[in-house]
Amino acid sequence: MAGINYSKISKSEIGGGRALLLLLLFFIAVYNFVNIGYNAFVIVCIIPCIFLAGYVFLKYKMALFWTLFTINFFVMFITRHFHVPIPTSMINEMFEIMLIGLALLDVSRYRFGDTLNVMFVMLLVWVAFCCIEIFNDACGIGIDVYRWYTGARLMSFQLVYALIVMTIYINTPEKLVRLLVVWACFILFAGFWVWKQQKIGLTNAEKSFIYNSPAHFMGGRIRYMSCFSDAANFGVHLASAAVMFIVVGIYMKIKRLRIFFLVMGFIAIWAFFSSGTRTAMACLIAGLAMFIILCKSRKVMLSAGAVFPSFSSHSRKLEMAILRFDE
Repeated sequence: MAGINYSKISKSEIGGGRALLLLLLFFIAVYNFVNIGYNAFVIVCIIPCIFLAGYVFLKYKMALFWTLFTINFFVMFITRHFHVPIPTSMINEMFEIMLIGLALLDVSRYRFGDTLNVMFVMLLVWVAFCCIEIFNDACGIGIDVYRWYTGARLMSFQLVYALIVMTIYINTPEKLVRLLVVWACFILFAGFWVWKQQKIGLTNAEKSFIYNSPAHFMGGRIRYMSCFSDAANFGVHLASAAVMFIVVGIYMKIKRLRIFFLVMGFIAIWAFFSSGTRTAMACLIAGLAMFIILCKSRKVMLSAGAVFPSFSSHSRKLEMAILRFDE
């Protein structure tokens, strides 16, 4: 074209244009994939992105870990609002196996010996039990390897993969704190989303899910599930997160992080009330009680002894309200 001096265009500008074009093709491919499914255009557009992702993950292995962690938290939120033509558990398992494989390529950098702990041994016992179940013909349909593997993969094999990945990649206090901060940010989003569901309204996909699930719609009132699969999962997850953040906040030496985790713990407690789940309250009380017993601190025990009776009376009122709501 006349008037353009191509010799003055720098390599960085050319590279930036290529990256922008690649990003545009990726978004177009994702749009077509979600709305149409597989086709030639999607495959052609996504192949360069796969190679780019492979390069990034090989060079920055933690990027693959954080991608896996993010997908695991938001997977139900994504599948509720968008059509994903492949089982999400396959994506999860693929990422876990990739992370383990990448770590095996650089064994000297990762401490695989740390995986040999009591939890890992207990998981291996559970895996062995699930493997024996292949011979269980209680339903009288014969041995079905495919159905057995589908169940065993979700209930046992992926637990082993997840434990190995967490142990070898989150191997320093700094990485553990970073993981907790990211998790807390995700919990903050879950709290925001349940507030949005209550004050602004549900999306069409969420309305369809609730109206087809009697356990979430009772007597004109809704048990909210935020970005989780259901209200029970939402409540228990946030109750567990509340215990974790409160305990970490008590022992955190960095002041800003201590305040951050304590605030996130109380936000999680506020948010899980919307689930209308008694199990969540039981998880919170049991978790805090176990912490008080294990910490062996006289100061903590005396403080808990002063606060716990009042908290228990209020939790009893909440439990009775939830019981009436369930009825």
